[in-house]
Amino acid sequence: MPEYLTQAIDSPAAWKALPINTTANTLIHLNNQQIGELRQSANKLDSHNTTWSECQLEDFELASLKPVVESIRAVLEGGHGFVVVSGFPIDTSITLTKRIFFSFGHQLGFPDPQDAAGHLLHDIRDTGSDPFKVDDLRLYQTNRELDFHNDGSDAFLLLCIEAAVAGGQSRLVSAITVFNEILARRPDLARVLQEPFPFDARGQQVPGQPRVQTVPIYAYHEGYLNVLFKRTYIEMAERFPEVPPLSEPQKEAMDLMSTLCETLSIEFTLKPGELLIANNYDLLHGRPAYQDHPGIPEKRRHMLRLWLSLPNGRPLPPHFKNTREFCHSFTRRQDFHRSRP
Repeated sequence: MPEYLTQAIDSPAAWKALPINTTANTLIHLNNQQIGELRQSANKLDSHNTTWSECQLEDFELASLKPVVESIRAVLEGGHGFVVVSGFPIDTSITLTKRIFFSFGHQLGFPDPQDAAGHLLHDIRDTGSDPFKVDDLRLYQTNRELDFHNDGSDAFLLLCIEAAVAGGQSRLVSAITVFNEILARRPDLARVLQEPFPFDARGQQVPGQPRVQTVPIYAYHEGYLNVLFKRTYIEMAERFPEVPPLSEPQKEAMDLMSTLCETLSIEFTLKPGELLIANNYDLLHGRPAYQDHPGIPEKRRHMLRLWLSLPNGRPLPPHFKNTREFCHSFTRRQDFHRSRP
């Protein structure tokens, strides 16, 4: 039986508005020594022709970054849940920039596959395709608005290479605060959100699992409230004949949740060389639609993304094992506990 949460959560991640600055511990500047170590690490990987999947933690010599990494981990799990890192080096080739980015991510956690093909690093940009006509197309591959949602694994990293000419700002909201507000206003809908919803897996489902995931939006487990919300994919799941129509309480609960996400969110623009890192269980993120520079392909909005499992990650609900978003972090937790004496 699911464990229904009926009381508000008191947590540093239950914020209503946080500025992006050093005072609020939401902004970190990389110094020259840290940038130099990142470059050296990437050059080492490049000279050895090492692939992403072959990288080991000992391949990276990033001593000056260790305090930064430790502070980021503490913010992600147990803190307010996100940080923006500025000064990230992107003035080299895109291939070397990817290696630098991967080096940093591997220092912070364990890079996980982001799709069924096992890709560890994704380019986030518009492909010009229509997700309603291509079954396995994911919304990040378009320039459409992205409703509030979360990505996969414990945390996501989003590095800005090129910004849009208009739109595409980053939006963040505390899913914990949203739940607390729903609980205060409509406890009946808070319970509905802790019951199963269908999610279109977009062809990325865990091997052996159906094309539609059926899991709750909110799940309380061992003292932690976890969110999994992708409204567009929930609504897309209804196109499959095996999926029953959403109930009126389910629609009402998502309407209230979406409204609160809008009113309680913060919005900011990532500039080239800025990196957003956020927890995927406490926070939701989104973006408005955007426009690219017309006629200048190399100036298209371009982000690089990693999904990471964190060494200090929380215990996860059992049903996360079979979700495409959190299966890898769940498995890493199990492997870690089995390896302990």
